[in-house]
Amino acid sequence: MSLEIQQNERTKRCFVELEKRLDDPEKQQIVAVLAQKDVLTVGDVKKIQALIPPNFPAFFILLNEFRRASPAFRAKTDQLKRKFEDYAYRKLVESVDPAQSYGATPLMADFGSDFRSMNRQLGTVINFAITVIGGFFFGFSGVTYAYPSRDWDLATRFLIGLVLATIIFFADLYFLIKNMDEELAPRPNAGKLHEVPLDLRALAGDKAATKTAKPEKFDVVVVGGGIVGCATAREILLERPNLKVAVIEKEAQLAPHQSGNNSGVIHAGIYYTPGSLKARLCVEGMKLAYEFFDRRKFPYKKTGKLIVAVEPVEVDRLMHLYERGVQNGVPDLELVDGDRIKEFEPHCKGLKAIWSPHTGIVDWGAVTREYANDFREKGGEVLLHHPLRSFGQSGDPEYPVRIVSDADKAPLLTKYVITCAGLQSDRVAQLSGSSRDPKIVPFRGEYLLLKPEKRHLVKTNIYPVPDPRFPFLGVHFTPRMNGDVWLGPNAVLAYKREGYSYFSVSPRDLFESLSYSGMQKLVGKYFNYGIKEFYRGIFIRAQVKQLQRFVPELKFSDVTRGPSGVRAQAMDAQGNLVDDFVFDAAEGEFDGRILHVRNAPSPGATSSLAIAKMITERAQKLFNF
Repeated sequence: MSLEIQQNERTKRCFVELEKRLDDPEKQQIVAVLAQKDVLTVGDVKKIQALIPPNFPAFFILLNEFRRASPAFRAKTDQLKRKFEDYAYRKLVESVDPAQSYGATPLMADFGSDFRSMNRQLGTVINFAITVIGGFFFGFSGVTYAYPSRDWDLATRFLIGLVLATIIFFADLYFLIKNMDEELAPRPNAGKLHEVPLDLRALAGDKAATKTAKPEKFDVVVVGGGIVGCATAREILLERPNLKVAVIEKEAQLAPHQSGNNSGVIHAGIYYTPGSLKARLCVEGMKLAYEFFDRRKFPYKKTGKLIVAVEPVEVDRLMHLYERGVQNGVPDLELVDGDRIKEFEPHCKGLKAIWSPHTGIVDWGAVTREYANDFREKGGEVLLHHPLRSFGQSGDPEYPVRIVSDADKAPLLTKYVITCAGLQSDRVAQLSGSSRDPKIVPFRGEYLLLKPEKRHLVKTNIYPVPDPRFPFLGVHFTPRMNGDVWLGPNAVLAYKREGYSYFSVSPRDLFESLSYSGMQKLVGKYFNYGIKEFYRGIFIRAQVKQLQRFVPELKFSDVTRGPSGVRAQAMDAQGNLVDDFVFDAAEGEFDGRILHVRNAPSPGATSSLAIAKMITERAQKLFNF
């Protein structure tokens, strides 16, 4: 292999060409992941070397990554280094009495680390207190919403709040001890050298990493590097390849939240009301997704899905669900009697089921990055570490919208903006003067994992029949692309919009959720359901008991705690969950310039390419480009 130092565009093309020449899907996936990274390590370069086949002509790395300094430049930097060291030393010892003998003071030497440790401990204590106190008031006040017809005396309400606070206290204590054990456990890599990442974007002068002297100008800026944002940006360039389009994402990578933390299911469109937009977009989106995967040779699996009725009352609902799927145009649906369920899933048990052969699994986070790859190949730009702080008027009549980010980044000037901000969509919309509602309330879903030796129990997706009395689907079994099997999730209020554990708390986010009138009314409607979900999140035996209805062989000892995700649940002031698409066009000074995607409900990932077409059509009408 010849290794040459060249520019970023050529590097991206090399990644694309290398992926095409590899036959092994696992190697293709490694290349796809490396292609998305803006910061490469020496280990990454070694991986590239190992993957390149003998007939591959050359692989180009970013310009200036390993540029050798000239002797004159090196001599000048050495001189400056010595000068600075001398100055720093003089400042350090200028007040020291040379006749005085000084020894090390362990107390002061350790003060910095002790202070940082105290800060972490204080944060943990505050989080602990907030969750326990919040649990008390949830029980104390929530019971009056759940049963308003009863006359609750203060003593009973206090007792209910105390019981709930006690449960949360012991749950928090359990996780705290568990985290302390993990902190104190010996680390396997202790004492080893670690690779230091090189920020190639900064070294090469990439505009996403360094502040430019002059604001960049774009025709369209898409805010949000999740799956809907990347799919929309790609679709715009498919429709209008002459436009200059950018995606900005506040995090260090694409798909950092909802798009990268979900069950990974490719849905078929069975559940949704016939003729509805969700039904049409899901069926169309599944078809477009499979076509995209095949065209890009992207790994996925058609595992199928069983929707299983385990109680007589569920059979009628299952039949109604089957009729919905047929009306929605879901291909090849089949009704399965109880004695035939084992043909599809040997360890599953039920009275009747729907078999959906075209339901599949995929890594939606990796799909998002593949959308971005395609977008870049078409000339688009992706700017990471680029949070949106405010909108303003630029004073430029051709590029009138000014997007302000952090102080170390120049503003962006653009003609039009489309926001697909997910968990932050309501806040981003308010930056342009739009209304607060619908409000985003974060709900965390916690999964269990089947232990590796028990993965044979589940080969396909196993789903329950939805209960119309409750707002969420219920626990299910989901195989993953890496061989894992996820079980769950439950659904509980998240204490932080982007918080994935009980100890991840944002006082602002929590206060906004609990003080919102819609959330208070939702608690009143589903108080008992919420308590049960919270209970199942703490005591996983209860969650396993739910799962055993479908796979009786499953045991408590077969599972461990797994990952979690946070869902952006749009809600109105009456406590209704908004289950439809919500768009909001900015008015006033940004009239005809900014389009907000306030809600793109589940299954947003499956429908992403179809949603992108719809957003692009709406944007073309609003912006007239």
